[in-house]
Amino acid sequence: SPDLVTLLQAIRDRVGAITVRDGYRHPAYNTKVAGKPDSRHLSGESVSIQSATKKPLQLAEIALEESGGGIGLGIGGTHLRIDVRGETAAWVESGATMSTPEFETWVDEFIANLGERSVRGRGVSRRGDEKSSPDASATSEESPRIIGPETYDAKGDSPTFMIKPGKNRYIAIEVVAADPNLFLREKSGAARTDRNAYGSWVDGLIEADGALKYQLPTAVWERMRGAERLYYRAMSTSERDREWPDLRTSTPDSLAETAPSITLKHERNARGGTARNGIGEVSGVPAQARRLRSDEDLWRNG
Repeated sequence: SPDLVTLLQAIRDRVGAITVRDGYRHPAYNTKVAGKPDSRHLSGESVSIQSATKKPLQLAEIALEESGGGIGLGIGGTHLRIDVRGETAAWVESGATMSTPEFETWVDEFIANLGERSVRGRGVSRRGDEKSSPDASATSEESPRIIGPETYDAKGDSPTFMIKPGKNRYIAIEVVAADPNLFLREKSGAARTDRNAYGSWVDGLIEADGALKYQLPTAVWERMRGAERLYYRAMSTSERDREWPDLRTSTPDSLAETAPSITLKHERNARGGTARNGIGEVSGVPAQARRLRSDEDLWRNG
């Protein structure tokens, strides 16, 4: 299916290499694996994928962002099944940590955040129910999007992010170390400090006139570079106002655990461990930073 190929390429542009576990099936093979007689694998409209850098739920998030809905998603323990059925559907497969109702709710909420009206029984259908169809065509273009490196040298200069502001003009970036739940400020309480969390709004909102690059401030990087992983997201608002009118986020609080992240590379010590700094986190000296592609190329295709 051209639609499926287009979606897979969009996912690959953002994730890097993906592994196709199950794609087009010859009818004989479909029978051998006990596939449904009307399986979408027979028409090349379904595929099962894996990523070495993204969890299945993160792949689902990206697939929905790129498609805006109107696809089927089956989540497993290590894979995500996608089909281009023309309506939004959700189910779970072997190894999934969610139940089908939980995953349906997750998809429903995510699509609602994208701006699509998603009414139970209309926006998200159960597997096999092909009578419903998406209610709207709105996509994630109104929300900000942010892309950073997959891995990064912890000893280098602070990382740079690429941001598309979406609908609103004023932008802020939030970065937390080690635990994405630190995005939840009220829930985190005293666990959230200036050593493991940063919101760029403390230095003022950024006025964006189109896509822009943002480099994490050096002082913030010095405090956080000892972590093993940094999670990040972008926020936007329509006015430079403390009330944050028309607030939009690239990753809402309800989906904090799916936030994109950077794996920081640290030097191994002589005993095979990692060097530690004063806050009990890893720190190091140059380890070759690896990006899936250059910032510019990633941004053009993201």
